[in-house]
Amino acid sequence: MTYVVLSSPPVLPEPPLPKLQGLRHTWTGWDGTVFDLSVPSAGVLLLKDGVTGMHMPEFDQYTDEHASVDGARYRGTRTRVRNPEWTLGIFGDTTPQWRARDAALWRTLHPSKPGLWTVTDSDGAGRTLTCRYRSSSELQYGRDPHKAGWSIYPVSLMAERPYWEGPPINSPVWGQDEAVNFTGPSDAAPDYYVSGATSIGSAAMENPGDVDASLIYTVRGVGTGLTSVSINAAGGSLGFGAVAAGSVLRINTDPTAPLATLNGVDVSGAVNPWDPRAIPAGETSPLAITMVGQGTVQASFVPRYFRAF
Repeated sequence: MTYVVLSSPPVLPEPPLPKLQGLRHTWTGWDGTVFDLSVPSAGVLLLKDGVTGMHMPEFDQYTDEHASVDGARYRGTRTRVRNPEWTLGIFGDTTPQWRARDAALWRTLHPSKPGLWTVTDSDGAGRTLTCRYRSSSELQYGRDPHKAGWSIYPVSLMAERPYWEGPPINSPVWGQDEAVNFTGPSDAAPDYYVSGATSIGSAAMENPGDVDASLIYTVRGVGTGLTSVSINAAGGSLGFGAVAAGSVLRINTDPTAPLATLNGVDVSGAVNPWDPRAIPAGETSPLAITMVGQGTVQASFVPRYFRAF
């Protein structure tokens, strides 16, 4: 008698990832349509030759000179508007397919409505540049793309905000959660909540970007609410009065768009002092937060970089 023993085949190891992997490019139009520009089968492809806009931006550097002093005195640097250049190929197996892909892409490129160019590396880290359409160099079709099923386009973009932006960085939520009834839930005495001052002196924010970062603070009143809150960061200070339970105070310290709102209503004039400071590029700044009452504070910002990777 012959016995046959059946067993599961050996499990083969996963094939190793290639040692060198390219970047993934996506374009998100103003209408939310997303194009993966790195997949040829998708029919809209970013041709890598001649792509600009991913490296360092251009700068204007200001100096003072005087006839009696050698050299010059450095005054500051300004980053210029960035003008990325693409070469796009649009392909289709049939005329209707090519026409649909061509129309869908060009619908998202608009001189007044910006979209997002995102570059993602092999580790999954991505950075985004906000761009709007600028020019296509008076393109002349050398052939009928409806008949050929493909066309190559030069595309010029404009990024008036010239920095690549990383994912938002959010601090922990600092402060006190809902107040605890001091007399206990079953005590016959009237409810009593402790609402003294809370000081947080060990908080800090790190800016990994290449550009100084202005923080956005979100202050929430909980329990019995806040009587006042003060924030000191990077040598600057902010102060505000009462934030009732359930209310949200949002302070944006960006010098190009400074604004404080309480439940959506502008209260910028009530922030006293208003003397914020940005976190210097590549540095960590301590934050000192003092709250009287029950509430929480969270800081956030979007890191900005010179390059796409």
